[in-house]
Amino acid sequence: MQGLRQRVSRILIHLDFILSKVIKPLAIYLAFLSLLYAAIAYYLPTTWVILPLLFLMLLFFPLTIAFAIEGLIDEIVSGRTELYLVAGLTRTQYVTAWIMAIILFPIVGFILSTTIPILITAPDIIIQNINLITEPVRMSVLGLFVTLITQLYNNTAIMVFVGLASRRKGIVFLMAIILSFILPLAVSIMTAFNPYIVHLLMFTSPLYYATWSALPQIPKAPLWIAIVFSFTIAMIFTIQSIVLAKKALEA
Repeated sequence: MQGLRQRVSRILIHLDFILSKVIKPLAIYLAFLSLLYAAIAYYLPTTWVILPLLFLMLLFFPLTIAFAIEGLIDEIVSGRTELYLVAGLTRTQYVTAWIMAIILFPIVGFILSTTIPILITAPDIIIQNINLITEPVRMSVLGLFVTLITQLYNNTAIMVFVGLASRRKGIVFLMAIILSFILPLAVSIMTAFNPYIVHLLMFTSPLYYATWSALPQIPKAPLWIAIVFSFTIAMIFTIQSIVLAKKALEA
């Protein structure tokens, strides 16, 4: 038990060090987001304002995550990881701290920065339904948050994997732009020619899929399938990222 407590303590200490070093852009963004949600939920406590804000958040969130991922890649490429390993951190503890910093912490921060202001200022809208483009597809604001969180986790996991596999910092930003802008736009254009193309969004963009599937001409599949697919892919990329990071530390 004492050994487990020491291992957890080392992970948390290194996590605190990472957060103080590379998460500042994300912390500033989440603080701004929290204040924005609190103000809007207080003065405009209706569900119709939630969806545009969530999409706005979805567009820029991966870019702030990219800064943190670059910090991990920079340490591995420069060899600074040896300093932490010599100081007593194991490879597992080092990788765990980074995974928590670039995947777990941002998602938890997003949940807290968006839901707490709404729960304080306008708790009723959390359980209200919100329309996605048309009447046939409806979900609660809470369901919308679950869908968005799944997409954020999926995109972050893919960015981490690509960054570790390539060991090039610029690739991380490129993936952030692809996942946030280019892929949804490309699928949207192709959907105009073949409605079944929209199902590609089930694997990386369940929130965009929910929005597009609300159109009457689009063949529909249950949204929970898109969430499960997206989450499963995110888990696969997370596991592969851990494997890549450990191999990089052994080299």
